[in-house]
Amino acid sequence: MTRTADEAMDPRHLAPTVERRWLDAFLLERNLLGVRPDRLGDDVVTVESHVRESGESAQEVFGDPVAYARELPVGADRETGLRRTDVAHICLGLAGLMLTAWALTGWLRGDGLTVTGGDLGSAALLGLLTTLLLAAPEATLRVLVGRRRVVVVAPILMIGGFVAVQLLWPEELFTLPVLGPTLVGLAALLSSSVIAYRTFRDGALRAPGEAAAPGAARRRWTLVLLYPVLLVLLVLMGWVPSLFG
Repeated sequence: MTRTADEAMDPRHLAPTVERRWLDAFLLERNLLGVRPDRLGDDVVTVESHVRESGESAQEVFGDPVAYARELPVGADRETGLRRTDVAHICLGLAGLMLTAWALTGWLRGDGLTVTGGDLGSAALLGLLTTLLLAAPEATLRVLVGRRRVVVVAPILMIGGFVAVQLLWPEELFTLPVLGPTLVGLAALLSSSVIAYRTFRDGALRAPGEAAAPGAARRRWTLVLLYPVLLVLLVLMGWVPSLFG
């Protein structure tokens, strides 16, 4: 049976009998171990087959999902759960998005680009986070997804840090011409899109014998165009209200 693109992203299509909570924990651990989508699809189908034949739950047949995921072979072709190219795509995209939106919005409004101490502090915090992810991407990902409290608290602390430096150092330090920040931001956005295109890794599960999951091209271009589309939206949100001011 041919799968749709949406079904390719839903593991329940390959394992409808396996309880969702057990399957999610199993898939998460296998992904963190770097198992490729085709091998992971085989694992899921095997679990589904045993559960269906036995009439028991996955917990009864295989035990703890995390422990079972670690018992299975990973394969010599393992992939790191969060690659440095993934980090580069995200960080360059975010930096380019914010810098270009800031510069273009200021240009459209006719304002100067004033840099405050808080802006420099925010840039420093972003640099620290980027360094952490680049130095230990897999370890960082495992900490984030393995502890629910960290998942909830980390974004709050990050946002709080950016807000705090803006409030503590609101003094204007200098102004910049629009052209420089715009060119730097656009270069970062372009680099992010190129990295996303050339290093795209489809995370959709593949059924046994399936060469590629449906919708891979759509998912690739969604990733490539994500930050440019967000840039257009941010600029419009910042500029259009000023027309009616």
